[in-house]
Amino acid sequence: MNIWSIRQLTEHVKTLVESDFRLAGLAVRGEVSNLSRSVNGHLHFTIKDESAQIAAIMFRSQVERCRVLPQNGAQVIAIGKVGVYEQRGQLQMTVSEIRVDGVGELHAAFLGLREKLSAEGLFEASRKRAIPSFPQRIGLVTSERGAALRDMLTTIQRRHPGVSVLLSPAVVQGAESPESLCRALRRLWMLQSGAFNVDVIVLGRGGGSFEERNAFNHE
Repeated sequence: MNIWSIRQLTEHVKTLVESDFRLAGLAVRGEVSNLSRSVNGHLHFTIKDESAQIAAIMFRSQVERCRVLPQNGAQVIAIGKVGVYEQRGQLQMTVSEIRVDGVGELHAAFLGLREKLSAEGLFEASRKRAIPSFPQRIGLVTSERGAALRDMLTTIQRRHPGVSVLLSPAVVQGAESPESLCRALRRLWMLQSGAFNVDVIVLGRGGGSFEERNAFNHE
């Protein structure tokens, strides 16, 4: 049995992929997700459809020429070439041009809901309440096991040492998350007339893709 090193394997796959002329210049249609911009100006994102996805990068020189930058949830046509990113051992598309082709399903649902709630007046400034500058007790609605909770507690302690914190744990990702978040908010609301009254509530989670954060776009 011939035992390969990981480097040998990835170099072999890279050679096979990059020698295929069909992958040297192609256009793909899909939805943008996990979009981020590095400090050197490159765009990193995922292009996906209902059954598959591929990592993609758009270098700064191409980004600067792009008239309309993609957004998470946007349906796009990406033009470029496919290669292998050896450090991660994964296929990656280097995008030279990108065209917005529509809006992805999740993003379209988000925009539709935002328009509906806006028409109901729920985003009017008159409905907003002032946030107290020096709350005595802060309610937190987030996962009790996530890194976001540690970040929240660290920030609260640094900016307002000694403030009381009351956690109402919730599931912050997945199909059960919207109802879990609502239950957690109700628990804090029911305490408003008792000894554990909170002055302000922070409802949140850490980072993640548009799909992972979509529970927070639920009505």
